[in-house]
Amino acid sequence: MFELAGLKKAKMAATTVMDLETKLAEKQLDKEKTRDLVSLYNMLEIKALPEVMPDFNWAGYLKEAGLDTQEKMGVLMIDYLKALNGIITSTDVDTWKTYLKWSVIHAKASALNASMEQQNFEFSARNFRAPKSNGPCGEERFQR
Repeated sequence: MFELAGLKKAKMAATTVMDLETKLAEKQLDKEKTRDLVSLYNMLEIKALPEVMPDFNWAGYLKEAGLDTQEKMGVLMIDYLKALNGIITSTDVDTWKTYLKWSVIHAKASALNASMEQQNFEFSARNFRAPKSNGPCGEERFQR
């Protein structure tokens, strides 16, 4: 995708994104723990949010989201947010820039050109949605 977008050092950029995505994924809850709805329900007062993520601009975020008048907010994965705070602060700005470029390319691939759209579709279908086996008659199930 980075090569199709004409970005320099495409392979290095892809590795950078994968490394950051891996760091983020490692801090997510195990699938089994996400089923425990009681432990996921954490109603916090807005003033307590900086205790969870002290380096995050909660006031700015809530204002932009139109939530600045809320007194409380439900927070699903407190431990993840605490870990995310550390990842945000320990990850260099160039890595975040590369990650954000990837996010835009991935999200808007269908609006860029046919090659980007096809590559993005193939990447997503094979890595996120495709079944492990082929469909009937030996055909892959995800085709266009």
